[in-house]
Amino acid sequence: MNMRRILTLGAAVLFLSALAFAETYTGKLVDARCAEQQKDAACTPIASTAEFAIQVSGKTLKLDASGNKKAAEALKESNNGAERAKDPNNPDDQVMATVQGTLHGDEIKVDSIAVH
Repeated sequence: MNMRRILTLGAAVLFLSALAFAETYTGKLVDARCAEQQKDAACTPIASTAEFAIQVSGKTLKLDASGNKKAAEALKESNNGAERAKDPNNPDDQVMATVQGTLHGDEIKVDSIAVH
């Protein structure tokens, strides 16, 4: 086998093994700064939110920098970001999300995110 084929095969195996460790987290997407400062506030994210977290089983897990960008984009695409900006404290306006990624401490290295 030539070197290029070996490297390609190695990269494919590495990529697939990384996916094997990814987990799925489904919960409430929140503004991470708000959640950090105000433990019992709704902290519903709005269009201008820059740092996100997901609340799962009573835990608040922050998203990594890449995840923050993906969450902001998903929120904008969800058509509800503008509606939530009108009254971000309305509990009926919770943002639910499913995050795929790898947990490191209390931060998720995000592979993908879907807002529902």
